[in-house]
Amino acid sequence: VCANPLIIDLGVRGYIWPPTMVSAHGNAVVGTLLTANGERRAYRYTADGTTEDLVNLPGGKESILRAISADGSVIVGDSISMENQTRAFRYTDVTGMVDLGTLGGDFSSAIAVSANGAVIVGNSTVSSDSVHAFKYENGRMFDLGTLNGGGAAYSIARAVSADGSVIIGDSSAADTYNHAFKYTDAGGMQDLGTLGGNRSFSNAVSA
Repeated sequence: VCANPLIIDLGVRGYIWPPTMVSAHGNAVVGTLLTANGERRAYRYTADGTTEDLVNLPGGKESILRAISADGSVIVGDSISMENQTRAFRYTDVTGMVDLGTLGGDFSSAIAVSANGAVIVGNSTVSSDSVHAFKYENGRMFDLGTLNGGGAAYSIARAVSADGSVIIGDSSAADTYNHAFKYTDAGGMQDLGTLGGNRSFSNAVSA
């Protein structure tokens, strides 16, 4: 317990849009705020006392922060265009905000990033407009598929292990209900089943 606790004003001007997150190393605080004109903007507060607006993708009007790597160097989230199209982004000080693209549709959303910053997961529309979970690594977005593979199939990746090797989420299954899944490159997408009911969901994975 700190003997002399200190509350620091982050200098953010606007309504804070939850959630606000801190990197595992404690060197960066990130989140989303509502500006005076009601737009959402991703921001970062660093240990040197700097509050930064992460701006938007070119042609974007809003940005929403979703996750940050352990050392604070990689930030992910979504940017919304003037046409209200949502695209997943990856932000670093070197590259700025980069559009991760899609799986063939017009929508993508980045939900989590591995602790080492190498793997980003989320979901995206494919060419048929179905929504599939994705893994983004080494500059490429990979379709993780679904548990049922049907025309109306759906999946979403919600979390990723620290080293990026294990991804969890949920997907429409053979019975059409959503089931929790675990994905690895070696094993593919595995149905985690249910506890006797119709549905299951997964939201977190150990480091």
